[in-house]
Amino acid sequence: MVPHVIHFNRDLLGLSRERPQLLDARESLWLFQALLEEVQEFMEAHNEEADLAKSVDALIDLLYFTIGGLYRLGLDEILIAQCFGAVHEANLTKRRGVKATRPNDGTVADAVKPADFQDPVLKIRELLQVRQNLVDGGAAGNSSR
Repeated sequence: MVPHVIHFNRDLLGLSRERPQLLDARESLWLFQALLEEVQEFMEAHNEEADLAKSVDALIDLLYFTIGGLYRLGLDEILIAQCFGAVHEANLTKRRGVKATRPNDGTVADAVKPADFQDPVLKIRELLQVRQNLVDGGAAGNSSR
């Protein structure tokens, strides 16, 4: 899946990023709007139209824009997998429960962070910094973002 989206972004759209970095304001707003459109399309397809195929299409398009967003941030297939792994490992420490910001009556499966949850952002920062240093030839990069 990830190689397909990278191929699309690199070869069809002509995008290339040398190193992990934040998007400029214009591109971050574009990405936000693209993601929001797909979420809205899912809600319409699922709740208003009751169309399973359109629901699946919207969720896959959401993945497409999300992976494309990671590529636009300068992550390649390997770095995306490493960052995903960090989030996945952290998520595996969660427990079934109801999060206050996603209330439900307990009939919808959800997970909550335990008290000792280890935030994956620290590991992601480390992974990004290593890549930035490699690209910059060992020069110290900015890991505060």
